[in-house]
Amino acid sequence: MKPASFVIVKLLTERAHKGAKDKLQALLVLAERGEDEAFEAEVYGLLAAVDRERLADLRASAQGAVFSLQRDPTFSDAGAEGYAPMRHLVEIGLARLSALLERLHA
Repeated sequence: MKPASFVIVKLLTERAHKGAKDKLQALLVLAERGEDEAFEAEVYGLLAAVDRERLADLRASAQGAVFSLQRDPTFSDAGAEGYAPMRHLVEIGLARLSALLERLHA
């Protein structure tokens, strides 16, 4: 699976168990590959194919995952152990996601 597809799948996946982990994984990839213009263009194109309501849900769930990580430094979501040290990268990923979403709505 291509990294951009991975990001979109993880952002759109809704699971009661490990859902925040999916969002954090996507945000980490956005942070790590965010300087890659081809990657960003591909993520943007995939996001453009998603309806606005779903994008609003996507943004809210990504923000919720980041807020959970900020509130709980040990991040007790099942399977997400070890994300606490990556809080800064997750916040960068959220900022990049937010920028892409803003471009879509401009």
